[in-house]
Amino acid sequence: MRTKIKSNKAKFASSNLILDIGSADKICCHYGALMWRFEQTEKEYLSKSNKFSLCCGNGKVRLPLLRETPSELKALLDRSNPKRTMFQNNIRMYNNAFGFTSVGANMDKSINNGRGPFVYRIHGVLYHQIGSLFAEESKKPVFSQIYMYDKQEQVSKRMNFPNSEESLDSEITECLSVMLHRVNALVDIYRQVRDRYKESEVIPGKLRLIANRDTDGRESNVPTNAYDFAGLVANSNLADDRDIVVHPHDGFLHRISVLHPCYMSLQYPLLFPWGEDGFRIDILHSGVSEKSGNKRDVVTIREYYCYRLQYRDAEGHTLIGGGRLFLQFVVDAWACIEHTRLTWVLTHQTILRSDLYNNVVDSVNKGDTNASTIGKRIVLPSSFTGSPHYMQQNYQDCMAICRKFGSPDLFITFTCNPQWPEIKEYCDKVPHCIPADRPDVMARVFKIKLELLLEDLTDNHVLGKVIGVAYTIEFQKRGLPHAHIIVWLEQSDKCHSTDDIDQLICAEIPDKESDEIGYDVVSRHMIHGPCGAYNIECPCMKDGKCTKYYPKEFTNETTIDSNGYAVYRRRDDKHTIHFKEKDIEIDNRFVVPYNRGLLVKYQAHINIEWCNQGRLIKYMFKYVNKGPDRATVVVQTADAVVTNDTKQNVNIN
Repeated sequence: MRTKIKSNKAKFASSNLILDIGSADKICCHYGALMWRFEQTEKEYLSKSNKFSLCCGNGKVRLPLLRETPSELKALLDRSNPKRTMFQNNIRMYNNAFGFTSVGANMDKSINNGRGPFVYRIHGVLYHQIGSLFAEESKKPVFSQIYMYDKQEQVSKRMNFPNSEESLDSEITECLSVMLHRVNALVDIYRQVRDRYKESEVIPGKLRLIANRDTDGRESNVPTNAYDFAGLVANSNLADDRDIVVHPHDGFLHRISVLHPCYMSLQYPLLFPWGEDGFRIDILHSGVSEKSGNKRDVVTIREYYCYRLQYRDAEGHTLIGGGRLFLQFVVDAWACIEHTRLTWVLTHQTILRSDLYNNVVDSVNKGDTNASTIGKRIVLPSSFTGSPHYMQQNYQDCMAICRKFGSPDLFITFTCNPQWPEIKEYCDKVPHCIPADRPDVMARVFKIKLELLLEDLTDNHVLGKVIGVAYTIEFQKRGLPHAHIIVWLEQSDKCHSTDDIDQLICAEIPDKESDEIGYDVVSRHMIHGPCGAYNIECPCMKDGKCTKYYPKEFTNETTIDSNGYAVYRRRDDKHTIHFKEKDIEIDNRFVVPYNRGLLVKYQAHINIEWCNQGRLIKYMFKYVNKGPDRATVVVQTADAVVTNDTKQNVNIN
């Protein structure tokens, strides 16, 4: 049996098979989304029909299609337009100039240092705010306040929009202004309010954007009459909690509810140029005529955004073609989903039986031995991804596997390749769209190939007979998904010697003449850096040294060091790779360990390491050891000295 498996390993290592999942050519039979056949569940696949749950919940979610891109915006995005590149690179800035609301978030700008594609990353809470109709006399008008001026005045004020990284192009600004005044329903509301203020010397009241809708959310998302969803009110007591009430003069910013239908269209007028409604809480599932108290029959916020992110030939592609602005929208949408989940947990603590987590024993185990520091805890259940209980549960499950099978044998890191042809082909369906602008597509393709990789490991035994596997999925700083996989092998297929390790793992450059395919894929995916003396500005460099300990030393055979780590064979065989950017030759000292069969088949960075240590489990669930995030609220008077007795811990567990 062992000889047979080893034979399979050798055969797979020399294979030149390249995985191709094909085009996203399956059209969902319900509402026309383009999908990959691998995205079907087993039940959907066996039905032999083009049914998919990812896009529309297998027909449950039906939303009105987005309208076509207005001609002005389409012209700015056309490849023949000389200003297209400038507009795409600064589309977030133009959107801010025309937006009605501001974003409250701490954006991390340090990551966009010119070394890779643009990334939108924030820290802390993300929310939208809206100000008064008119700016204070000492301040410049911003956001929706600019819409209270005449068209020509609006253009000049947007050209001087504060906090802009670069100056706006006057021609582009005027073009977008003409477009929004022609087609956007929200701009029309402000125009009518502006005209009312001009006609009357008395302030007529406050602008109220109504959250409730009379129209069916499955049929329409753009009100036909402005007063269907807006109006002037004398006092705000008539407003619902989710309504947006804009005061003429108050000097304050008001936070908007994520459940308001205009939440996204107010913030992203260039993604929703027609002023379309977004998510609202009363959209019924397809085929449901009225709400039922016995089951969930309305569209959830997650289902809504899953539907919106799909490509359909029959609808406009302004949203998914938004480039860098679309990246911001995706982060915003995720924040809305997470907000609603956290709100549900907060309001259902009784159902979650949080009292079981808040007893004295639990507090003592966490180190809260001082009764004055024990505050009220909001418990996140283990079903909430990323919560302490979720991490602890997965960690304990992995340790149980270790107790049964011993320490894991292989540690594999699989990283998404944004240049996969399946991703590029899907992105080409929308003009001017590149893989870096579609993190959702990259995540979908990566998920498909990850499942196929796990199938190769567990069912096809390409690295030996697998008796246990565990993995986690993370996202790099640049947004690429990658998986950490640990594998337990059958006793007969474990690496009992360094020769067994060499059969599975290689850390050398293939010969270019005899193995051109292997040489090419190693050159593109498995070279670290280069760093050190070749490039002291490499991200891995710290205090003049590589944090990953490259370049390695040459060695003629694989050995195991005193700490139990494998030192892989790296012979000085004169095989090199030429880097044109630095005009240097890279040798085996910079090669990341790999398995040739997996590398060739999946055409991505797949690092494989031999291991025999239980501590690897802690690495995979390292956040368990860090403990939950805590915020300390200090209550004191102006002149008081803060002591331990005046502090109260507010913990989210």
